[in-house]
Amino acid sequence: LQSYNMIKYKPSQIASSALLLAMRSYNELPAREKSIDYENFQWNELLMKYTTYNESDLENCIIDIKQSIKTANKRNLRASIKKYSDDDFLNVSEIILA
Repeated sequence: LQSYNMIKYKPSQIASSALLLAMRSYNELPAREKSIDYENFQWNELLMKYTTYNESDLENCIIDIKQSIKTANKRNLRASIKKYSDDDFLNVSEIILA
């Protein structure tokens, strides 16, 4: 996420936001596409303890991450998007973000 709009965030906040965004996106997948047999990932007390962030602390960063991903096709990330749309990488670049 080499984007100037992300400079305002601490690396720990970006990492925590990416994790929360991934959890939300996974929760939105149809059951047949889930590789882990787990009903619903939640941002819980343990995650808050170790990341020092609650969900509301991460919302703005998540919005900026999603914006960076949406504009990725317009930048020089086409090769990465193509690479991670392969079955070997579980088509992660094709997942629609929650």
